Amino acid sequence: MDENENKTTKYEFEEKPTNLQLCLPGADFLGRERPQSSQNQPSDTHNPNENVLRQESSKQPFIATEAGHPKDSTEEELTHGWGLPFERSPNFSVIVLGWLTPEIIKRSLASINRLENVNPKIYFAEQRSKNSDKIKELILSTPNVEGYIQMKENWAAASWKIIMEHFLQHIDDEFVAITDGDYIWDYNAAEKIIKTLNFYSDIGIIAQKRALLGVSRYWKSMILQGTDQGTMNDERNTKEPWGGKGITRCTINGMNLTTARKTDWQTFINCINEKNPSFGTHRIGEPWIPEYRPPLFWDVDLYKFFETVMHRSSFVLEEEPSYHITDEYENNSESEYSKEKGSYGYHAHWRDYQDDPDFFHNKLYPSGELKYEIII
Repeated sequence: MDENENKTTKYEFEEKPTNLQLCLPGADFLGRERPQSSQNQPSDTHNPNENVLRQESSKQPFIATEAGHPKDSTEEELTHGWGLPFERSPNFSVIVLGWLTPEIIKRSLASINRLENVNPKIYFAEQRSKNSDKIKELILSTPNVEGYIQMKENWAAASWKIIMEHFLQHIDDEFVAITDGDYIWDYNAAEKIIKTLNFYSDIGIIAQKRALLGVSRYWKSMILQGTDQGTMNDERNTKEPWGGKGITRCTINGMNLTTARKTDWQTFINCINEKNPSFGTHRIGEPWIPEYRPPLFWDVDLYKFFETVMHRSSFVLEEEPSYHITDEYENNSESEYSKEKGSYGYHAHWRDYQDDPDFFHNKLYPSGELKYEIII
């Protein structure tokens, strides 16, 4: 056995240790040293009276060839590893969250099945709606569907944690993606995401950027503002943002083919279950209200938690940004989608989740009944 095989990353704690080590699924997180970028880490709202986990990191800048790549690699291959061929096409498990509109879901799943140089495997979670029967018929006729559950109510994005816990136990692949089921993806997005994760040992999570085509002026402003606030200096950042030719380190993004190793997803979920450690973030939907609390399974927490607690860099794939199909429907006030979303009270749902996360993190109703039906 190699003497470094059981070597773990050293941690130092303020006050008393957190239970993060108990959340970790094994040596994949603690047992491998990952080079750290010398660039700035995102700001954190620090409460000195709470438990804080900090990792000792190298002061040296991150250099791609230090990650163990062949010294004779070509310049093309060293561009995030995109030129390095797969020995064989990897499996790519995608957990998809969908609701209401069969036409939207059909286009999104077709896009996943068109991803090149990977073997897509779809795990679909449906939020209950007036069109659930039609959606069920669609999912059962869609190629490469490996799993399918139907929520008994519409829990929206607040159900991500129990959805992930259900499907992860059935997935053996190294890389797992989660995504909202109303996007169209670039055909080589998955290939580039996986190669980037393989090439840079410090990167833990990466998603494809969202295109701004068809986005209202208000939401375009909000998206651009969030991107500016979340972007971090890193020597690997593209010089051509928004449809450029590379990747950008960023702690703010949506659920856009968001990909990480299964072991790191499990670490994140375990920390949610343990409600430990707390970290600096902000209130859902209200970024001007800083908070110091345990993580929630929400995009505003996800990427920053990977960066500041798990010390796993967060990037977005800039190439050919994903297209948000529902912008076609939401901007039409007479569409079924627009009317149903308005009556549901989507933004109020954010507050419901944050005010009572324990309810949404439990797969069972108080009666003991499962909150979803397992169809596949």
